[in-house]
Amino acid sequence: MAIKIKFNGTGDGINDNEIHFAGVLSDYTLCGLTLDGDPATAGGFDITKEKVNCEQCIQIVEYTKKIRKSNYCL
Repeated sequence: MAIKIKFNGTGDGINDNEIHFAGVLSDYTLCGLTLDGDPATAGGFDITKEKVNCEQCIQIVEYTKKIRKSNYCL
């Protein structure tokens, strides 16, 4: 199950009001916002069960659905 992040409004007022997927790299959302709690950027956050509404996170998920396993090797 994917982890979802809800910023709690303690950030810059621009990047702190959506719900995002947590990224596969530590300390970032899927769309690249930092999860360091810095009030100059996205601020603090909590884990949530709400639906993701970040357009960039959704676009990344939709794009990855188009990639077939035959296009890469493990």
